[in-house]
Amino acid sequence: MKFLSPISVSSIVLAGIVGTAQASDFNYDYVEGGYSNYNIDEVDSAFGVSGSYDVAENINIIGSYSKADIDTGTPMNLSVNKLLVGVGYHKEIAPKTDILADISYLKIEGEVSVNGATVSASDSGYGLGVGVRHQLTDNIEGNARISYENIDEESDTAVSVGGRYKINEAMSAGLDLTTVTNEGPEIISTSLRWNFL
Repeated sequence: MKFLSPISVSSIVLAGIVGTAQASDFNYDYVEGGYSNYNIDEVDSAFGVSGSYDVAENINIIGSYSKADIDTGTPMNLSVNKLLVGVGYHKEIAPKTDILADISYLKIEGEVSVNGATVSASDSGYGLGVGVRHQLTDNIEGNARISYENIDEESDTAVSVGGRYKINEAMSAGLDLTTVTNEGPEIISTSLRWNFL
């Protein structure tokens, strides 16, 4: 059972296309909470938390957890949980512009509850992503990302575009639109991020 994360957690670059550059001004040490709406009736909503932490120059670890409740139209309750753990690479390629890439381990768990009895099943897989961040103004950041996920030999590709508004040095708010290929849903996500200064 698959569930693409609504939240754009982090991204990394393909190393061969990046030249020498100065250190980035973007912060890759943060925690974030988000809420997503889907354009399909079956998914009521999804909530997620994610984070990133720089462990070396241009290298960060990433992680996220998200949960979606599925409306089955029956007394049966269905929820889908997704766990992601990975590593990312980021580098400045132009003033105010970072290119990014990541690779991650994914675990998806579906849980069905009927009359107090619960049954669960899980699958695992991997994810790849590439993206870009650009500082449009002092307070506004634009971003774009392409991600690929393969879980239990089934795959999806998603394209996300969005932006962030810096509330202050520590906090920012984000809005993203994600389109999943293979007739997947469109997802509108909002998030609040806390940067470690």
